[in-house]
Amino acid sequence: MKWDQVKRDWSSVSQQVKLKWGKFTDEDLAMISGQRDTFVKLLEQRYGDGRAEAERKVDAFVQELKAQTERSKILSWPQRCWENIRSYRHAKPRI
Repeated sequence: MKWDQVKRDWSSVSQQVKLKWGKFTDEDLAMISGQRDTFVKLLEQRYGDGRAEAERKVDAFVQELKAQTERSKILSWPQRCWENIRSYRHAKPRI
């Protein structure tokens, strides 16, 4: 996942940020609003990390998001198949 995708999906990504880093407030997340530099600066302030460490953590977080997205694509195919199978059960047989 690239940062432009994170920025575009910030409303859902921000919830994952809050789960991972509980010190971020809703105001912090609104201030970040998908801006990587602001995210890194606030991570430095809230957790006392240096700039390089904060950037490493942000990059690792984005990679985790990428892995989750790829897993969900893999899982969504069987799920779609299952939904199709379930929909046939409700179809009326032709006579």
